[in-house]
Amino acid sequence: MNQPRADSIVQHVRTKFAGALRGATVHRGELTLVVARERVLDVLAFLRDDESLRFDFPIDLAAVDYRDHPRREFPERFAVIYHLLSTATEERLRVKAPVPEDDPVCPSAVGLWSLANWTEREVFDMFGIRFDGHPDLRRILMWEEFEHHPLRKDYPLRGLGERDRYTVVRDDFPQAARSRRQEPAARSSAERGPG
Repeated sequence: MNQPRADSIVQHVRTKFAGALRGATVHRGELTLVVARERVLDVLAFLRDDESLRFDFPIDLAAVDYRDHPRREFPERFAVIYHLLSTATEERLRVKAPVPEDDPVCPSAVGLWSLANWTEREVFDMFGIRFDGHPDLRRILMWEEFEHHPLRKDYPLRGLGERDRYTVVRDDFPQAARSRRQEPAARSSAERGPG
């Protein structure tokens, strides 16, 4: 995205949502908008539905823990980040919604894009950021009894000893591994397909 186009998008969003836009930067041709979390759904819907923008495809939804980051853009510890693509223009856009540590809640984007269902669950699981209005907010990667959020900067790299409380059962491992290694070679060439 070139600078005039980025400036045009920023001005368009700023005109529509006067107090919601907290900042904007262009780095390596990609525009990032920093938007107040209370208005992020309105801005995302506008970016998707406005005919001159049409950022209609959510590439990803993620989060960042800015604890102890030397160049923080805002005082909040976390940010929920939406990576959007315009399928019409092939332009990319990033939207950051800062989220405070003492109230780690952001509105759910599932109503805008069903894809957000799983990605919001992943952010909740890894960072502990809750999504208000999410239809099924529960862990997706860690087990339900797990009490922590492993991608937070204050979570130790080696964990807190959780793995020591679980028994790993490997009674059939050697036999199962041998069976998997032998199976492809035993199939005929017709079963394996071309190549």
